[in-house]
Amino acid sequence: APEPAPQAAAPAPEEEAAEPQVRSRPTRRARTASRPSRPAPEAAAQPMASTALPEGRLAESGAAAQALVLDYLESVSAPGAVMLGTAPRYYAPQVRFYGRVTGLPALLAEKRRFVRRWPERHYEAQGGATRTACNAASATCIVHTTFNFRADNPGRGVRSQGVSELTLTISFAGERPLIVAESSRVLRRYGAGPQSAIANAQRGA
Repeated sequence: APEPAPQAAAPAPEEEAAEPQVRSRPTRRARTASRPSRPAPEAAAQPMASTALPEGRLAESGAAAQALVLDYLESVSAPGAVMLGTAPRYYAPQVRFYGRVTGLPALLAEKRRFVRRWPERHYEAQGGATRTACNAASATCIVHTTFNFRADNPGRGVRSQGVSELTLTISFAGERPLIVAESSRVLRRYGAGPQSAIANAQRGA
């Protein structure tokens, strides 16, 4: 990997211009006028609008996060055009996607490559295998769900199938819940295949 660019040195402060010496003794009025005026007190910083979740909404947000995960998995099973068309509604503009922070355009490009690699997909959450933890201060919920997956590429004659765990961090700071982080890991794999539909090369849908 290329080395990071060295930190640029801060520019030197501009030299102050030397003031000419005044040989005559200044009058009292002149001394008073030359005194620097006191700066006006700074206005108090306005508090930022809080994005924290009210404690009473934690259970509601947890249920909404779980519903979003199930809806998301269903969208991954849809035909490629439908999956790509609905993907932007699930994600925030910046997402930590499998360990790296990426913008939405780059994430959608990754989704397109995934659809080309696996044109046929079926993802289904296992009943009772979802865990949710919500944080009121950060207005987020982390959802872990175990699901069965099967992905096929008929043109290449390959299939990938097994069981994976999906982890999504969902933010409730805006008008609607959005995914701000995504990762997954394969728990069990069935059958032979050159690559996984979920986690090979740390990519997935």
